[in-house]
Amino acid sequence: MTTAEGSVLVNTGIVYSAAENKRRFDAASDQPIRKIVFTQSHEDHIGGWPTFNAPGIETIGQANQPFVRTQFRDLGPAMAARSRRLWSRDQKRELTERPEPTLTTTFHDSHAFELGGRRFELYAVPGGETVDSLVIWLPDDRIVFTGNMTGPMFGHVPNLYTLRGDRYRYVQWYIDSVQRVIDLGAEVLITGHGEPVRGATRCARASAGCAMRPSICAMRPSRA
Repeated sequence: MTTAEGSVLVNTGIVYSAAENKRRFDAASDQPIRKIVFTQSHEDHIGGWPTFNAPGIETIGQANQPFVRTQFRDLGPAMAARSRRLWSRDQKRELTERPEPTLTTTFHDSHAFELGGRRFELYAVPGGETVDSLVIWLPDDRIVFTGNMTGPMFGHVPNLYTLRGDRYRYVQWYIDSVQRVIDLGAEVLITGHGEPVRGATRCARASAGCAMRPSICAMRPSRA
């Protein structure tokens, strides 16, 4: 997202696509990056941080991110082995070593800032894919970035359990997180995957639909 005083980058992509992500970002805007915001700390969100980070850039994440990263490092080899058995054809490259992102700003429930006259509000949604999940709300534009709080807007969500052995996701936390997004009254909803949802009614229906399916998904585990 660009402003008159610089850009805010939402996530940095996975490590082996970081160079291409930066090339595309630089082609879209010549504004310097002022802030990087992680909507969660899975590798496909934070892996490209060393490529984008530079002196003076503020990196923002929810306060649970160090806990999630520690768990990922401790359990990563076991989960990666399970993932390879499930999706060996899709995992064509192994993740390479890279420095862990250094958060310069963390928050527990909410955090807000302004840049170039544009206001950004961050809200914790621990019922998402990770307990350090957050959403980014642009109140003046009525746009919300939900990251992987819901994932793609189709019938498999929410991912309350994964076959690779990731942390269980609590139903009530998920419902509360979805309600937090509904209460924003967004007119554009941008998820971590898939096309944006446009129109206040469609955004509310899409979010409400996610909250109404947890019992179904709990009985039918997702592979995500």
